[in-house]
Amino acid sequence: MLTGTGLLLLFGYIGGKLVSSTKLPPLIGMLLVGMALGPYVLNWLDSDLLTVSQDIRTFALIVILLRAGLGIKKDQIKQVGTIALKISSIPCFLEGLTITALAVLSIIITAPLGAAAIYATAPKLLTKGKNKKIKIQKRFDKVF
Repeated sequence: MLTGTGLLLLFGYIGGKLVSSTKLPPLIGMLLVGMALGPYVLNWLDSDLLTVSQDIRTFALIVILLRAGLGIKKDQIKQVGTIALKISSIPCFLEGLTITALAVLSIIITAPLGAAAIYATAPKLLTKGKNKKIKIQKRFDKVF
């Protein structure tokens, strides 16, 4: 596991430097190295490292979000505060309204169809039930 971690760190750093020389973000090089060393290409990583990879990814995401969040200044938040609030809340409200409208529409459309189906089949079900009951009662009387 330590060997795999060392390989990832060393080759990831080298891949990041190579890709950054092409004016692309170094993260792309690190991702490519991770995919190359992983189980689908070279398979140089231990299975133990692969089992804890989800925890490592979660930890990396937390670090990235903290660095991004701590890099924001109060003045920047004041400049884009209302725009950011609109961008983050409007899609949520629209999604909720769409789901609600589709649910109401499906109830409005299916309720009359369901009522018509029940109205059409209920008398037949009731008469079939009575017929079976009568037949069962006759058989029951023959036994006793």
